[in-house]
Order: sequence, then structure tokens, then C-alpha cells
Amino acid sequence: MNSSGTDGSDVGESVVLPDAINVPFNQTRKFVLVEYPAVVMNVDKMLTSLGGENAVSRANADPSRRLELRFRPQDIFCKPACGDRFNTTNLLMKVVRRRKKKSSGLGAERREPEVTLHAEILGVVDTTYRFQSMVDFQYLPMQRNADGTKFDSVYKDIVPQKIEMPGWLSQSAPLFVPPLIFSRFDQPVDYHFRRDATAPDKSAQPVGNKKGDHQLEELASTEMEESNLIRVARHRRSVYTMFVSYGERHNKAGGCCHCSGKLSQTL
Repeated sequence: MNSSGTDGSDVGESVVLPDAINVPFNQTRKFVLVEYPAVVMNVDKMLTSLGGENAVSRANADPSRRLELRFRPQDIFCKPACGDRFNTTNLLMKVVRRRKKKSSGLGAERREPEVTLHAEILGVVDTTYRFQSMVDFQYLPMQRNADGTKFDSVYKDIVPQKIEMPGWLSQSAPLFVPPLIFSRFDQPVDYHFRRDATAPDKSAQPVGNKKGDHQLEELASTEMEESNLIRVARHRRSVYTMFVSYGERHNKAGGCCHCSGKLSQTL
């Protein structure tokens, strides 16, 4: 293939491709692929955000474990992005491009360099980690300053930076107690604000003309709407559960008479 100009001043390249290429294939070697959700400029920082090679090895050893990625690995309050494990049948190929220049005498026409390609399949990629889920909400350890104009970091006040003396625990510190997780779901859900199909239509006129029929329909409509509500609190589990109020009478042994009687009935 000649890519030089018509005057022969530009030097092109010729690629030698044989009719049949025998590519070495190592079928016993296995690889793990991590689809990193960022442009990798520093490999060491990339491994640090994944927890190091040991963390990647532990995640790969357990098929039910997810690979965690922290964009702020030095912050213990950083919520990780989790990568899911997928079984794949990909091949890892290595291609080496060699360029050989041809010598030419003085005054002779400049000749094109010859390029040869060498391909080798290093192994099989049978495991791939993909970061397709959403990251949890991030809550930074910061506090508004006295002027109220900006926020200051309180990370060093609540996290020991070295081996501290026991008196460090009794010092006053800002109150920063975030929950372990903010959102229970990391996958987007298409929620459509539609009317419940089982709920009655209030705009429809009542069939009966009597006042009693209309009241019955309103009562049935109210009960059905309340049964379809998604409430915040779950139902109380009264089985194997004992509630003691401050007004209960206690025996001399220190136990509650109501709970002791209920426990004896259960046993």
C-alpha cells in the first residue's frame, strides 16, 4: 500500500500481510477485565481507588462479591461505586508493529519503510467487572464556619490522623454521624405517576339516588384508597414481641408481671 504523493516527496509505509497468519493462542491463561469508568492517566492511582491488587483479588475470589471503587480513597466516608461481575468469553490480543527502514544510496529515490505486524493471543478474559449502577449520595464531613460564608472540613477533628492518646477521645468534636447508606437501590427505576387501576373514580356520579347508597360508596372508596397506600412504617410484628410501658407492675425479681405471664404461656 503506497500512501506517498504523486511527486514521491512524502514517505509512505507498506504493510506486509501474509495470506495466512498463524497466531499463537494460550488457552490456559485467564484474565480479569475491569471496565474502569474514567480515563486512566495513572495506573497506581487507579489501583488505589480500587483498594489495591489485594482487594481486586478478594473480590474475584468470591463470585457473589462486588468490586468497590472509591474516587476519594483517603476519605473513609466516601461511598463506593460498585461494579457487577459478568461472565464473558473475550480474548486478549497483543499486536506488535515493527517498522524497518530500507537504506538507499545518495541521489536515489527515497523508498518506503516496510511494516510488519505480529499478533499473539495472550489468553481468555472470562470475568468482566462493569460499573453500571449509580453511586450512593455523598455527604462530606464539612461544617459551616462562624461567618456562615463557607464550609470548613472537619475530617481531621473526627478521624485520628496518627496514634492518639486516650485523652483524644474525650475532646469535643463536631457531630457528624452519617448513615451507612442513603439509598437502598442503586439501579434507576422508571416510576410513572399514574392512577391506581383498582381505585374508584371519584368524578363518576353515584348510581343510586338514596343518601345511604352514596355514603356506602364513599366509605368503600375511602377504605380501598387507604389499603393501596404505601406507608412509611411497616406493620407491627406482634408475634414473639413484648411491649412494656412505664405503667406496668414489676415483681420483686425485677421482671415485668405482664411479660412473665405472656412468656409462660408461650413456653
